[in-house]
Amino acid sequence: MDIQTVKQISEVAKIKLTDEEMAAIAEEMGQLLDYFKSVQEIKSEESSKNGKEQHSNYMYEITNTYREDEVFENDIQTKEAIRKEFTKENEKLLLAPKSLK
Repeated sequence: MDIQTVKQISEVAKIKLTDEEMAAIAEEMGQLLDYFKSVQEIKSEESSKNGKEQHSNYMYEITNTYREDEVFENDIQTKEAIRKEFTKENEKLLLAPKSLK
């Protein structure tokens, strides 16, 4: 990236930069853009599913992991312990105390 581009960006962003800062930013941005170019050149693996070619945008294949839900029996003591934590009751609703003032 050249200094003129950095100058245009700084004007649009309304940021005042010294000549030294513009030169440093131009060099850093140039290195960053070169890195992105090299990343774009990496070819992703092609896999075929259901007879169709698919291109992955990820370096690793992502899969969902499922687990079975565990059902617990309701305990009257547990319910009462939970009710005691609330300060007010409005019909069948439990109202929690304010935590922020």
